[in-house]
Amino acid sequence: MTSVERRWTSRLTGLPAFDTSGYRHVVAVAAHPDDETLGASGILQALHDNGCRVDVVVASDGEAAFPKLGQRERTELGHRRRLELAESLRVQGIDAEVHWLGLPDSGLTEHADEMVAALRELLADADCCLLPWPNDPHPDHSIVGKSVLAAAPVTTHCWSYPIWMWHWTAEESEEIPWRHAYGYELSPAQRHRKSSGVQAFVSQLERGPDGSDPILPPDVLEHFDRDCEVLFRQPRRQSTPIGRFQELYAGNADPWHTKDSWYERRKRATLLAALRANATGTPWNRPATPAR
Repeated sequence: MTSVERRWTSRLTGLPAFDTSGYRHVVAVAAHPDDETLGASGILQALHDNGCRVDVVVASDGEAAFPKLGQRERTELGHRRRLELAESLRVQGIDAEVHWLGLPDSGLTEHADEMVAALRELLADADCCLLPWPNDPHPDHSIVGKSVLAAAPVTTHCWSYPIWMWHWTAEESEEIPWRHAYGYELSPAQRHRKSSGVQAFVSQLERGPDGSDPILPPDVLEHFDRDCEVLFRQPRRQSTPIGRFQELYAGNADPWHTKDSWYERRKRATLLAALRANATGTPWNRPATPAR
């Protein structure tokens, strides 16, 4: 274990467990092909095995991984990375529909409006979304994460996965929202499938066509060879729209079942009893005794 990976060890213990049950349709969004596998392979495997529909949205083809390449070589690399993602999902056992936005790699910040428009349609039916951490130090990851949050319906539970945070951010950084962090423990079988999925991205593991160093050298891959994955719960940025309540009441005059639900009736009775007790001067409502 390298010193860079060792510094995270204490942060990964004692996290509340991410619950993969109860979701119907998950959309995993990535800036580049391989992000979803590095950050959330085990979680996606579990959701898929639970019967959840899985869609993967990739903002770019990752063609600018090696900046010195010419246009023709970039096009070839982008095509290769699409094939690698298909193979990666296959060996992970994840049957997912992949949506390619085809936006320029390393230039996604200039196409945020296009992303939001496309994501709004792709997320319309999702009750769970896995997205790049919006504060990730890589600008492509950051803007994709922010675009997802701008596009996702209020009914979609959004969870972000960090990628370059592990390598470029100090563990004590105040930007890291540890209070919203959840962990998912991978089984040995899930770890094996994740490793196989990562190995499918050969173009990122070997030197580039121009002789550049690999994008994913061993010291970076070490962060994703753990027996756990980390997600950050993304709080909703807006409250439920009025239209949602109009829909609820249009089909049922009492959508919360306040009249026939034992739980709701009991809650109301308890509240009223507390209010009556409070009005008669219970200890927590009595005026403080003047100081002598």
